[in-house]
Amino acid sequence: MLKPVFDLGFVTLSKRETRDMARLALQSAIAACIVFIVMQAAGMPEKFVGILSAVLIVQPSIGSTLGEALERLLAAFVGSVIGIICLLLLPDGYGTASALAFSMLIINAIAAIKPQWRYGVVAAVALSLGAEANATETAIDRSLAIGIGIAVGIFVSICVWPETAERRAKHRLDSALNAAADRMEIVVRSALGDKRRDSGKEKERFHENMKKAASAIGAIRLADTKILEERMQLIEQLYNSVLILNCVDKESDDVLSYDKDFRCKADELCRNCSELARGLVDGERGHQRSLNDVDVLLSSIKGALSNYEKDKDQGMRTATLVFGLSQAFKNLRNLVENYGDK
Repeated sequence: MLKPVFDLGFVTLSKRETRDMARLALQSAIAACIVFIVMQAAGMPEKFVGILSAVLIVQPSIGSTLGEALERLLAAFVGSVIGIICLLLLPDGYGTASALAFSMLIINAIAAIKPQWRYGVVAAVALSLGAEANATETAIDRSLAIGIGIAVGIFVSICVWPETAERRAKHRLDSALNAAADRMEIVVRSALGDKRRDSGKEKERFHENMKKAASAIGAIRLADTKILEERMQLIEQLYNSVLILNCVDKESDDVLSYDKDFRCKADELCRNCSELARGLVDGERGHQRSLNDVDVLLSSIKGALSNYEKDKDQGMRTATLVFGLSQAFKNLRNLVENYGDK
């Protein structure tokens, strides 16, 4: 489990989240300063537009920044073309309002399908607000400012405390795997009689990290994403196994299984699975022995299912628990191979 570094009541930040905040803040500050110095030295106008472009282009990873740059360039191009046409063809005084209206209409319509285009609003507004008397010159100045901002943002993302989208995706998948392991322990022990409260924090942590992992994988530009996509699918399947186990816990308030030996073995199996998952996150190797131990325990508790033939309710819940644990073990075995520990 990720230990919190700052607990502010309304938000709890882990070490990794704190580092991400610091990275983005530092990169944005440096990008803004570089744009201002370059444009000031060159005597260029529209510093405000250039600085905004640089700050908004900086993303958590290099791949995200490069992808954002392309989207922003396309959005700025569309906004500038519409703005210039409106300002040249429409009467004075109404050109600006029309340019703004048409730019926002098109940019935000596209943003409904491609959310990245929302960042193009700043460029579109800046280019649409040119003076009617020298619309073309204003558009050129602001386009140059946007281009400088984008270039500086990319440069800073690559050179100042860089992080690749691939590495970011791995971190997020590790955090999701930790969350799945934590929740598995909670729901299994609750079903076996240790009524720990399932607060939902592990569930939220899992889904948040999976969402961010998917975004990071989508931003990867120069690496093969096949292994990471497979890892993401396996972690999702592992969590689905946890949902099966959670159904066993929610089905009844009674303690699952009157067989103390069965409960002890099931608890040990769950603990071994959780430790195996955390070991993968921590970079440990040599998990074959742990897999064999879990396999032996799983075979043992499967053999105990015949003891519940006369109690159909207990038998069904117990069989569901065993099925959930066996599916979790199956996915963990595949994850061990995916992490490269063959």
